[in-house]
Amino acid sequence: MTANRIQLACFIAFASLGLAACGNSGNKDATAESHAEQAKSAEEKAHEAAAENISSRSLANLPSPDIAAGKEIAETKCVSCHGPGGAKPIDAATPNLAGQYGDYLAHTLIMYRDGERDHAIMSLQTKELSDQQISDLAAYFSSQPGHLGDLAGKH
Repeated sequence: MTANRIQLACFIAFASLGLAACGNSGNKDATAESHAEQAKSAEEKAHEAAAENISSRSLANLPSPDIAAGKEIAETKCVSCHGPGGAKPIDAATPNLAGQYGDYLAHTLIMYRDGERDHAIMSLQTKELSDQQISDLAAYFSSQPGHLGDLAGKH
C-alpha cells in the first residue's frame, strides 16, 4: 500500500512538472526559434574557429620538406621507439609511422610540441622541433613503405 502511494506521488510530481514545462505554449515557437538561432550561431562560430585552426596548421604553411634531413632526425630522435623507418614500433602501444599521411603526422607533431596533445615522451621529443624539422619528419615517414589499410582492413 505504501509503495502504491509513493508511486502515485511520483506520478503526480512528474505530471505537474510536465504540465509546467508545457505552459507558455504561445511563446514556445519564439523560444524554439531563439534557441535554434543561438545554436546555429554557436555552430557557425565553432566551424569558423576550426577552419582558422586548421588553416594555421596547414602543410602549405610549413616549410618545404627535406626527406634526407627528416631521415637524420628520425634516426636520432624516433628510432628507439618507432623502429627503423618508423616501421617497427617497440610495442603495440607505439604507432607505426611508416607510410602514414604526412599532413596527419605534421599536425600531430605540432600538437605534441605546442602542448595541445598530451603524451610524456612525445611532448619531450617534440618540444624543441622547429616547423622545418616537423615538415622534414612528416615527409620522411610518409615516404616510407607502410601498411596502412582502410577501416575494413583492406589496402
